[in-house]
Amino acid sequence: MSKSHLFLFRRPPLAGAMNLEALDAALVAAAFDLPTTLLFLGDAVLQLMPAAPSHAPAGKSMARQLSVLPEYGIEQVHACARSLARHDLDPRQLSVATEPLDAPAITALIRRHSVVLND
Repeated sequence: MSKSHLFLFRRPPLAGAMNLEALDAALVAAAFDLPTTLLFLGDAVLQLMPAAPSHAPAGKSMARQLSVLPEYGIEQVHACARSLARHDLDPRQLSVATEPLDAPAITALIRRHSVVLND
């Protein structure tokens, strides 16, 4: 059985290329049929906004990259419920289907994965 991979995103949208590089790594893992899950924490939830600002090269925005997740088999995208509330974000209005999680659920999610990678 393949090891499950959880990618933690903690950086705000304007943190440079690191956000897209972390997402690219998740897409590569998924392309090799590794079970892949994304978790956005803190200011990183702002990356889930449809028009999130970024320092991405032309044609390579976070919203565009997030839109291809289903094509790679990434269906589990989670965000810290407290972070969403702090930024007044409604999960139904994000650029990708996102499940809000409270602190105990986040802890359980992290424990369920064999590999946890930070951005």
